[in-house]
Amino acid sequence: MNRMLVFSILLIAVPLIDSLFLGNVFGINWHSPKLMYQVGVYLVPIKLLLTLVGIVLLLRIQMRAWRKAGKYTLLTAGILHSCLLALICMSYLIFGDKTKFYQENGNIHLYTADTGAMGKSYHYFYFICRGKFGFFSPIPISREDWLGQFSFEQSGDQLVIRQLNNDQTNVITRDIPTNSCK
Repeated sequence: MNRMLVFSILLIAVPLIDSLFLGNVFGINWHSPKLMYQVGVYLVPIKLLLTLVGIVLLLRIQMRAWRKAGKYTLLTAGILHSCLLALICMSYLIFGDKTKFYQENGNIHLYTADTGAMGKSYHYFYFICRGKFGFFSPIPISREDWLGQFSFEQSGDQLVIRQLNNDQTNVITRDIPTNSCK
């Protein structure tokens, strides 16, 4: 098989597989969820560039008969993926990324989803189990409806959320599944 063909297939397929099936940054959980989200944001233009290079290389390859169908299928997938990545890049430039919706306090991680947009807003709390070499596993603690202004901390095996409403403090506690860490 032609080296240029293999190289172009890899340049189109690897970013596409990462985008469709593996989650942010090939599904690697290293250091913190916030860092992995930021790395994923910075990888979008790189994946776009790699896909465009793969498309250009694939267009330069001459093929005959049944291989043309595979070439045009891969080209179509690459072009659609490039359009999607370009839209994502534009949305990051116009609206910014969602880094501010990630918070950490010790081993407790919080992601706030859909703040002020369409639909309900939720807070997702996770316990981060630390492993070797900086890798981690997120263990879900709870999903809370919009809390407004609040603070959170770990107290023993409890997640303590202090909701601040008009000079009153509402305290919510949830059990942390620390025994789920391997």
